[in-house]
Amino acid sequence: MNTTDFYEILGVRPDATPEDIKNAYHQLAHTCHPDVSTLPDAEERMTKINEAYAVVSDPEKRRIYGAF
Repeated sequence: MNTTDFYEILGVRPDATPEDIKNAYHQLAHTCHPDVSTLPDAEERMTKINEAYAVVSDPEKRRIYGAF
C-alpha cells in the first residue's frame, strides 16, 4: 500500500486551491530541479514532486486520491 502524502510533498493543505498547488509546485521545482540543485537526491525528489503535482493538480485524480 502506498502511504505517500502528496500534499505533504508539495507543502500544501488538502484543501489548497489549484493556484496554491501550482505556486507550491513551481517553487519546489525552482529549488529542487536536478539542473539547479546540488542535493545528491535532487532527481529522486523532483520525481516525487512531479508525481504529487500530477495527482493533486488534476481534479479527477485528486478526487480519487482524496477518497483513499
